[in-house]
Amino acid sequence: MKERQSSSGDLTRSFLPAQQDIAYTLHQRDFDDIAQLTAQICGTSNSLITLLDNNMPSTKSVYGTAAEKIKKDFSLPILSLQQSGVLVIPDTLASDLLKNNQSVIAAPFIRFYAGLAVLSESGEPLAIISVLDLAPAALSEEQVFGIGMMAKQLQLLLSAKENYNNNKTETTTVFDEKFRI
Repeated sequence: MKERQSSSGDLTRSFLPAQQDIAYTLHQRDFDDIAQLTAQICGTSNSLITLLDNNMPSTKSVYGTAAEKIKKDFSLPILSLQQSGVLVIPDTLASDLLKNNQSVIAAPFIRFYAGLAVLSESGEPLAIISVLDLAPAALSEEQVFGIGMMAKQLQLLLSAKENYNNNKTETTTVFDEKFRI
């Protein structure tokens, strides 16, 4: 990330162009595959990948109809940033944090949530990978391990795409300078 000065003179953090490219492109199959596999590992019918840009969330991938309905409601995924490790809420209606949440008390009536913050090498939050369902549930140790492994895959994917975009930008710059385009 780099710092930039806003029009009001405040310093703000912004993603490098390569990270912005990842955050604002259409859903890419790699992200969709991670979302679907995470839901299957955890035995849920829904999952989300939420990217963080200046700590502002944006939905990158959605798997399942309930997840599709809440893709603009970031109140559930953001909870995962407040905990190290996998946050598991077996019954959202029994949770003081969520019992009044719109996605819990109204359609799609989310009853189970689990999520994990995906961090950069330096510990910055990059994304949140989460699973949810319409019935209370729990995760086994293997499923908690599985969501952790999928978070690592997501981190690798984000790093690979950032490196690719950085290399593409460097190559374009060298080409432009050499041929004066």
